[in-house]
Amino acid sequence: MSNEVVLEARSLTKIYHAPGGGTVAALDGVDIQVHRGRTLGVVGESGSGKTTLTRQLLRLETPTSGDVIFEGQPLAGLEGTELRRYRHAVAAVFQNPYSSLDPRLRIWQAITEQQAIERVGSRKDRRARAAELLDLVGLGAGMAERYPHQLSGGQRQRVAVARAIAQDPEVVILDEPLSALDVSVSAQIVNLLLDLQERLGVTYLFVGHDLRLVRHLCHDVVVMYRGRVVESGPATEVLGAAAHPYTAALAGASSLTSLEEIDDGDTTTVPLEGEVGCPYRYRCPRRDEVCDTVTPDGTPVGMSRVVRCHHPLEPARSAAC
Repeated sequence: MSNEVVLEARSLTKIYHAPGGGTVAALDGVDIQVHRGRTLGVVGESGSGKTTLTRQLLRLETPTSGDVIFEGQPLAGLEGTELRRYRHAVAAVFQNPYSSLDPRLRIWQAITEQQAIERVGSRKDRRARAAELLDLVGLGAGMAERYPHQLSGGQRQRVAVARAIAQDPEVVILDEPLSALDVSVSAQIVNLLLDLQERLGVTYLFVGHDLRLVRHLCHDVVVMYRGRVVESGPATEVLGAAAHPYTAALAGASSLTSLEEIDDGDTTTVPLEGEVGCPYRYRCPRRDEVCDTVTPDGTPVGMSRVVRCHHPLEPARSAAC
């Protein structure tokens, strides 16, 4: 696999105005790198900034500051033909496979909808392309004439994957694509994604909650909390022996419940613009004065990991958490 960085976020920040006044930093200086042919996992509980990050990467929103870089070129400078090329090069599969498909379109039409809008090929060509893609994702061309409501959740998500790869993308952003599926179906979709990556060389950014699936699917992982990346590195190392106390908490909770359910609802978890200190300090048992007053920088752990914590865990201790 290549070590080339195909998609990157540099100091990405997104500020929103809160309904009651003030501002909230949904993203605060986020740095990520997605390497060609690999899968980067993004994990964290509700409110950590995962979906906001994907919206910036997909150019659905404009960041307040920072840059998204695609193949060495900032998105801020893309217009017209270049921006359309980017939208072809970076595709998405979203959380709910039913709501993401137009119920009025047959499956083959849903898969090739973008090509029809752009008048690429004839109707016959698009039907043939859809049949090829349905075979590729394990459904078979016989599904082409059905409507979304005639398919199961797992089948609809396979259609969503087929639609994403119909435009031959460089990167597919998978925004919690398994959360609406049961465990056995989720495992099937993960295996499909692995197979497609091996056969097509596609690059993934995968947002997920089940850390066991993330560890199985992803080469690298970033852990987000309150709009910041608190730990990053190879998935097996980060999730197997966490250096950040928050990562250890996620790893301990993942076998019992979804990450969404460990959020205790504490209002101190709201990320405020310009806030200093460690974002996890309100819930961390290792908190001291420096955690309240100094924002931790990225500290290397070994050869390929970075942790943003004043008091990181020792690998042996985190492995036991």
